[in-house]
Formats: sequence, structure tokens, C-alpha cells
Amino acid sequence: MTQTTSNTNVAPARTRLSTVELLAGFVLAALVFWQLTWNDHGWVAGLFADRRSDLYNAILSLSASLLGFVLATLAIVIGYAQSIKFAVIRASRWHLSLYGTFLQCVWSLTAALTLSLIGLFVDRDHEHVPVIGALTLGAVLVGLSRLCRATVVFHHVVTIVVSSGSRAPGE
Repeated sequence: MTQTTSNTNVAPARTRLSTVELLAGFVLAALVFWQLTWNDHGWVAGLFADRRSDLYNAILSLSASLLGFVLATLAIVIGYAQSIKFAVIRASRWHLSLYGTFLQCVWSLTAALTLSLIGLFVDRDHEHVPVIGALTLGAVLVGLSRLCRATVVFHHVVTIVVSSGSRAPGE
């Protein structure tokens, strides 16, 4: 019963954070779309001017690298999940948050990777497709915020594992 109560306390906070991150991503995407469509002299137009392929290549490379690290970390965590030493994490309130955050990070980095790949082929300097650029930058923002959240959760998990003091149930 304690495990269920602990897990329901974690889920709403994670959902609210995801909603805020998604909202921020959509707002950024809308601002970028507006800048690319109706404001040719704004900072976003300068970012995309004559180097769209470089920008998409950089986002593609970074997203793929980060996605690889997150997937490797997730595979290691899943591999050790049934270990006796992992019992302290299974008993903590961070257990479900760990998996949920990493999976959300995987999905958001995959979205950024996919959109940047599409942008690399579709959005050219001579043929602008502003919606692709806007969605790509929005997905990058969501991916980075999810990566930051995964880092915070992972920090808490590592702190639980390496601490030598006694813990209260569910801590």
C-alpha cells in the first residue's frame, strides 16, 4: 500500500512538468513560425539565414548522440532493475519517475531527431518550410527540458544508492 501511495504522489508532478514543457515547446514553435513567416529580419530568420542545412545537421547530430546516451543509460538501469542492490531504488519514490522520465526523454529526443532529419531534406535555403523549422526548435526545447529532468531524477537515484545513512520508507 505504501508503494502505491508513493507512486501516485510522483505521477502528478511529472505530468504537470510535462504539460509545462510541452506548452513551452508549442509556444516556442509558434513564435519561431511567426518569425520565419512574417518577420524576415528577426533573430530567428538570422539563425536560419543561409545555413539551414548546418542547423539541421547540428540538431540531428546532437539529438542522435543524446538519444544514444539516454538509451544506453535506460538499458543499464533496466538490466540492474531486478538486482538485490536495486531494491532500495524500487522502494523509493523515484522508482517510477526514473522510468517515466527516461522514456519521455527518449520520445522527445526522437521527435527532435526525426524533425531535423525531415528539415534537412525538405527545408532548403531557397525553399523555406517554416513549419518544419518551428516544430524542430520546439521539439529541441522539449527534448532538452526532458533531458534536464532526467538528469535531476538520475541524480536523486544515484544519491539514494551511494548514501550510507538510513532512509525512511519510500524515501
